[in-house]
Amino acid sequence: MYYDSKQFTARVIQGDDGVYRWVYRMNPRRNKHPLSVVGKVFLAMGIVSAVVLRIVGAPNPLTMSDWDMPLMVLGLFLGIFLLVTALLYLQGDDPLPFAMDEESITTYRAKVAGPHTFRSMRRVRLMPQYDAIRLGFGLTIYVPPEDYDLVKTFLLEHLPPEADVR
Repeated sequence: MYYDSKQFTARVIQGDDGVYRWVYRMNPRRNKHPLSVVGKVFLAMGIVSAVVLRIVGAPNPLTMSDWDMPLMVLGLFLGIFLLVTALLYLQGDDPLPFAMDEESITTYRAKVAGPHTFRSMRRVRLMPQYDAIRLGFGLTIYVPPEDYDLVKTFLLEHLPPEADVR
């Protein structure tokens, strides 16, 4: 989706058309949420791989103990995780624009870019420590800390009553 970057500011501002717009400058040095997500994924993959290798056993039982191969795989996952972490830290500010009106919130740069209606949201997780609000599986919006309460209040007023808010 395309957007006009002049309409988006660093703070949540309501435009003349009634739409709230803002851009969140994601920087992994300030906001650890991307690192947390990547860490959980690598940890899960490493544990599953190590358990499978432990169950299957070592490729050559005469030369390796039963723990050598699982520990090597865990070390490989740790090395790749550290490489990804270093790349995330080298990344600069990544502007993430969002727009919100009475019926939906629109993301522009995520894998799920497009409008997302409030009536279809069933689970909402508030994560103020990461300046984040997760609106269902795969959709996370980031809000400047100064405007977090404004966006949270707006969302809670427009979500369906059966939505699970944590």
